[in-house]
Amino acid sequence: MKYKKISRTLCVLLQVVFLASCASTADKDEATTPEDEYRNLLTAAAYMRVLELFIATVAHSCTDLLGQDDATMDGIGDGWKNRNREYINAGRKLIMAHAYLNMQRKQAKLGEEKGFTVARAEAAEFGAAIERDSARMVNARLSGSHNDQLESCNNFADQVSTGRYDITPRLDRYLQLQRMVQITER
Repeated sequence: MKYKKISRTLCVLLQVVFLASCASTADKDEATTPEDEYRNLLTAAAYMRVLELFIATVAHSCTDLLGQDDATMDGIGDGWKNRNREYINAGRKLIMAHAYLNMQRKQAKLGEEKGFTVARAEAAEFGAAIERDSARMVNARLSGSHNDQLESCNNFADQVSTGRYDITPRLDRYLQLQRMVQITER
């Protein structure tokens, strides 16, 4: 019963996303299609998930490297999450809606069981790609000697606390992220 309620909600959300992206293309350059708009929204959602995993993983790694208690870095990560909550939530909603729509499409094309299996595998690959991107960022951030890592961790804590990783108009993809929030709030 609960699954059906969630499924209907996600289906409605995805329909809103698609219809809104179709409507929004009327005011834009004709080279932008609804599919392009949808891909841009999904890219924004993936970006938020990568960033969320990056912040959490570096914070956890730095807790160990700096020999601090978990509360210190958890507090820094929680502060980032609170400041960027609307983008995080919008990204999660869009990723779930995308997975649901993909499952429906695959089931309609391949049958219920096979479609579910294929859609589930594609969702797992999407998640794995997000994790790989995040891991690359973490590795780049924490590369070098032990002293380099310590310095990076100290800088990271300051950067997160002062908003360097916050979603603000200075980001190249800010409008895309704003659009994602607008679409998922409808």
